[in-house]
Amino acid sequence: MITLDKFIEQRLKDDKKNLLDLSKKETNLQDCVNYVFDYFNTYINIDETQFLQIENDEKVAKYQRQIEKYSSSVQGWLIEVYTQYNKKLNQQIPKLLNNIDVFLLTNSPESFRKYSYKCYSQLIKKYPFMENYIEQLYEFIIDQHRVLNYNYQFDQKEEASFNEKIDSYVVKTANKYKVNLLIWAQTYANNFYEYEHIWSAGTYDVSEFGKCYNPMKAKKNKFNIDTIYSQLSTLPYIRGKKKILEILVMYYWQKEIAPVDDNLYEEYMKQACDSV
Repeated sequence: MITLDKFIEQRLKDDKKNLLDLSKKETNLQDCVNYVFDYFNTYINIDETQFLQIENDEKVAKYQRQIEKYSSSVQGWLIEVYTQYNKKLNQQIPKLLNNIDVFLLTNSPESFRKYSYKCYSQLIKKYPFMENYIEQLYEFIIDQHRVLNYNYQFDQKEEASFNEKIDSYVVKTANKYKVNLLIWAQTYANNFYEYEHIWSAGTYDVSEFGKCYNPMKAKKNKFNIDTIYSQLSTLPYIRGKKKILEILVMYYWQKEIAPVDDNLYEEYMKQACDSV
């Protein structure tokens, strides 16, 4: 941006004005006044528009760095929505998917389509523009599943190890069906902490801080696994694996959520792992 004096100097030169010509004193004075108005009303406004464009480009670039984990087509859609409506759907949609407890356990076009309809029915209430993006929502959900399922490298055994059968099952399911059971178990354990409404009577501890689920008090159906299993029991990698799903959730509950007595936990894990 040039200064006012430089702007006037340039205009005088362009218009071939001679301020030393006293015979044109009044005209020159009026022209200089007009130059001042032009500077503030035209030049400054143009420069402000350019500044806003630069600022907007920087915001978009920053946002793109936040969504670089997604495919190029999904990134393009997210940026389009962000620039047109100032909404970050990469934050909104995952919250809805997080409420679908079986999302990370499934990996088929049919299931993703079903989840997209479910998310759409909630998004459209808040974001009417979503009516133009039904297919893009579906594609985002597929990509979100891909992103979440590859947060863990299965060739590294540092995360979790149970026994040969369970470890092999976890790796095989990831490689063959593209379903990361560990990510699902971790997510579900975190969610279940908030599911007080489905905790059975006698399965939680009560303290001055409130209620806390205690899986050791649940004689059966720990973590409400029966409900999860019943929805997916026909899937080849889920059928007959209900106990393993429970074991995986128990692992993350103990590690990250609300650990029970170590001796009770070790006893449970030994018996449970030996039983599968």
